[in-house]
Amino acid sequence: MRDTLTSLDLSISKSRSRSIQVDNISLRRFFGIIANDMKQLVELKLCNWEFCLQLKESGNDFESLLHSCKKLKKLQLESVNESIPEVTGSSKNENPSHLWCKSTFLHQLVSFTPNLEELSLCYYKVNHSNIDSDLAQKISQCIYRHLHNIPFRVKFFNISQDVDNIIYQTLKKPPYKVKRTDGPSLFKIYKVRSVLNIMKSINKLNDFG
Repeated sequence: MRDTLTSLDLSISKSRSRSIQVDNISLRRFFGIIANDMKQLVELKLCNWEFCLQLKESGNDFESLLHSCKKLKKLQLESVNESIPEVTGSSKNENPSHLWCKSTFLHQLVSFTPNLEELSLCYYKVNHSNIDSDLAQKISQCIYRHLHNIPFRVKFFNISQDVDNIIYQTLKKPPYKVKRTDGPSLFKIYKVRSVLNIMKSINKLNDFG
C-alpha cells in the first residue's frame, strides 16, 4: 500500500502538552522511508513538528534522500519550529545570511527536493520566534537563492505589512516575477515565475493570434 500512497498527513495535534523533537537520525530514517517506500508521494504535511538538527556547514546533509523524493510537490510546514544554533560566521569569505541559510532544514528542502512546487510556512518559527522583518529577509533570501522549480508557490499566514513587503521584494528580483494574492482569512500566497517563461507564454499567444 505504501508504494501507491500520494498524500501523507503526519501533523502533530496542537492539543499535545509537549511537542515531538526531531533530530538528524530520526529525520534521516523518515525521509529514507519516503524515498525508498513511498515513491509516489506528492503531498506531505508535517505541521507542528519541531526540528532540532545539527547540520553540516556544507548544507547538504539530506541531499541524496531529498533528491530521491521525485514526486513530492507539496509540503506543509505549518506551525513548525526549527531550532538552529547561532551563526557565528566561521567562514570569512561567506555572507552571514548565506551561513544562516545553510544551517536550516528549509534550505535543504528548497534546494534538493527536485519537483517541489508549493511550500506552506504558516506560523513557521525559528528558535520559537515568529517571522519578523529580519527573519522574513533570511527566509525569502534562502528561497530565492535556491529555488529551481518554477512556477513555485509559498504561503504565509497572519504576517505584518512590513514582512509581506520584504518577502515580496526579495522574491521578485530578476530573473523572477511574483504574483502576490490574499488567500482565505489572513493567508498570503506568493507565486514565483520565471521572466523567461512568461515571455515564452506571451510569444505562444502571439503566434496563435
